[in-house]
Amino acid sequence: MDDLKISADDHIDLGYLPRDLWTSRAPAGMGDAVPHVVDRDGHDVWVCGDATWGEYRSPQWFAQPGRNPLALDRGGVAEEGRPVTPSKRLEDMDRDGVSASVLFPPIVAMNPDDRELRKSIVRGYNDWATEFASAAPERFIPAAMISPVDPASATEELMRVAKAGKLKQVNFLVNDVTLEMHFEAWDPFWAAAEETG
Repeated sequence: MDDLKISADDHIDLGYLPRDLWTSRAPAGMGDAVPHVVDRDGHDVWVCGDATWGEYRSPQWFAQPGRNPLALDRGGVAEEGRPVTPSKRLEDMDRDGVSASVLFPPIVAMNPDDRELRKSIVRGYNDWATEFASAAPERFIPAAMISPVDPASATEELMRVAKAGKLKQVNFLVNDVTLEMHFEAWDPFWAAAEETG
């Protein structure tokens, strides 16, 4: 049997996520509160409410003179949305000899103060990741996003993801993990994690 080459620490960068990921899934009435892309002085950026989260890698981003090169540049395939287009990601994995990829959520805190908005953001990302993985379930292995600021919501999302059975792990953004996660309020979450495996 051939050895498998598994990329065990990939991240879906915020800049590559589909620009309609949250706007197409937003509950009625949330409007511009959900993360969306806007043009600011000729640069596309992700915004959520009043907060700017980071750049969106649109064609104008790739056309910037003097920008830092990416791994995709070295492969000659730098383009908008490539890492989140299943067929193109599979092409890149095949080129690099990668059998499977463990995909973690973006390395950006997505924890607005509004609880329902925060839940919508987490749910929206996890639903998108499930759909993305379904294109090649043996090769794409995404981790679900879990917000570390609300134990009840985290437990609810863990159970929802486990029940769906498509995503096999959950992930806290390491910079957001706190000591409070060891306190009693988080016990139901850890119990649910143990129960669901």
